Amino acid sequence: MKPIIVIGDSHVRAFAFNENFIPLFIGPAAFNNFLTKKNADKVASKVIALIEQSLSIDSTYLFLFSGDVEHVRRKSSEITAEIIVELEDSAIRYVEVLKSIAIRLNDKICVGLSLPGTNDLYNDIRMLYTNKFLSKLKGDSRIQVFDFNPDLIDQDGFLINYYKADFAHISYRCVGPILDKLVKGGLMKADQYNRRCDFEWWASFNIGTEEGPFKIWGDTSRDALIVDDNEKLVLKHFHRRTAIITENVLGIRDEYGQDIEQFGITVANFKQGQILIRFIKLFDKKSVNGFEIVARNRERAMVVASLFGLRLEGAIHQDLASLHRLNGVVVDFNWWMTKRENQDALISRLKDDVERLKVVIILSCDPRSDRLIFKKQLGLGQGGLKLDSVDGLTVLSFVNPRRNISKVIGSFNKKRDL
Repeated sequence: MKPIIVIGDSHVRAFAFNENFIPLFIGPAAFNNFLTKKNADKVASKVIALIEQSLSIDSTYLFLFSGDVEHVRRKSSEITAEIIVELEDSAIRYVEVLKSIAIRLNDKICVGLSLPGTNDLYNDIRMLYTNKFLSKLKGDSRIQVFDFNPDLIDQDGFLINYYKADFAHISYRCVGPILDKLVKGGLMKADQYNRRCDFEWWASFNIGTEEGPFKIWGDTSRDALIVDDNEKLVLKHFHRRTAIITENVLGIRDEYGQDIEQFGITVANFKQGQILIRFIKLFDKKSVNGFEIVARNRERAMVVASLFGLRLEGAIHQDLASLHRLNGVVVDFNWWMTKRENQDALISRLKDDVERLKVVIILSCDPRSDRLIFKKQLGLGQGGLKLDSVDGLTVLSFVNPRRNISKVIGSFNKKRDL
């Protein structure tokens, strides 16, 4: 089953840790909102630009914007006539944007009502906003509405503490009840989703469009995004890994770019997407002699690639057995977290094509053991140009002495337990 694409403000980071979703953060709600026509037009143009570069995606879009309610709440200690007008105008613009998106997609879209808050004023404002939103949307069969709130609030109507990330945002713990609601609404089948929040993107990265980028949250553990009400979430501290990954991807391009273009590249055990998609986009796919991806979740890989504007359907395979051959450069950034049986399958396949190999690049949590595996079983030598490293995993490159490769690649690390 293809993952649901969640587009919205900073609440969407709660969906970053479950494989059923791909959360796309449109940007801060202070600028990406419906409080003015200019801002609403900006939101519409960004979403439509994303859709236009990824029209081949057969996935459901779920929109989740709650920022207008929170930002209006901060302006006043009470509800005034001016506040009511601002809220109602904002709700009307939100509906108009959703309708324009549904028309562009020529398909049904989904929207979640504004999420609950932690004080009476917020909830009063939210109800005013929601009532206007629903009245304006009434009768439009292209937009399916989900109200997740009854499963997330306490007896006083406030967001349950267990589901809070901070004073204003939901946490990843909300995903379970939200999934249940989506099943009841017919958006997915109960036996086709994983309720556990155990996914990780590794790094934060942007999906660019002509109208601006969307961010996918990463580069942190899920619990690091949960803080006490009086604490401030300093997101800039969470991007160290992203910088290291980017540097190493560029290092691979600089060292092996010509080999990749001449001899092709096979991406093995492709799972989370952003590192290798970032890498792939550095090359013109047409200029690469051979280009193949092995993705155990093929549908997710195709959706991630399509969001980047890449059409890789014919190049993405479900398993190693479906490959015609391995290319000259093999990259596996998920080696360290792949089951031993899948590692053995890759080694076996590498043996079959060892004469063709130029270099193999892996992400390792046990460099000593992996060096022995690649040396003893494949006869490959190790390269080691060191770049910056961080935390616990190492990028290793293994060169084929029979192919006269002298250039080497460096290392970066990552905690295994994140």
